[in-house]
Amino acid sequence: NATSTNFFATLLSAVTALFTNLSTTGTTTLATTGGNVGVGTTTPGAKLHVDGGAFLLTNSGQAAATIRSISSAGSAVFPQLSIENYSNDTGFPVVELVQSRGTSTSPLSVVAGDVLGGFNTWGNNGTLRQSATRIQGLAETTFSSSVGAALQFFTTTGGSQSEKMRITGSGNVGIGTTTPTSPFVVYGAGNYGQVDVVSSA
Repeated sequence: NATSTNFFATLLSAVTALFTNLSTTGTTTLATTGGNVGVGTTTPGAKLHVDGGAFLLTNSGQAAATIRSISSAGSAVFPQLSIENYSNDTGFPVVELVQSRGTSTSPLSVVAGDVLGGFNTWGNNGTLRQSATRIQGLAETTFSSSVGAALQFFTTTGGSQSEKMRITGSGNVGIGTTTPTSPFVVYGAGNYGQVDVVSSA
């Protein structure tokens, strides 16, 4: 009858509105026992599938996103972050690390000595994580006047991490020095100061 039809129409409208604009506070869990969550798509192909725009993670303090994989003994698991691009033109996948001074609404230029971003490898010693190796970009100038940046390479020995190689903005490569003044400079004592050029391994 008309009353039942109006009731179900109202119920359907309310449910549609709920799932069109879902707003929650506190801890919210979706699809706890199965199924996928789609944002911008009605056919999510993974546990979380975002389509039609960027994914933005912000935090007033330290923002972090973790990809965690837990495997049983004897089973090798390789967690990975994959960025795929399918294009018939010159487009290609890019990972960008952007450093700014100031705020997101009023950014300021980085200055000489600012670290622009990096990639770290870590290892757990059973109690805490320890940084093992690192590659990072370093501003050589204040970017408001000119742009100059170096690439630094860090490794760890005896529990102490230090820079072992640097490629300056001008293209000079230094091993054992952070200020190479020639295209290739090696600093060291004894055999470490020798460079061998061989035709094969």
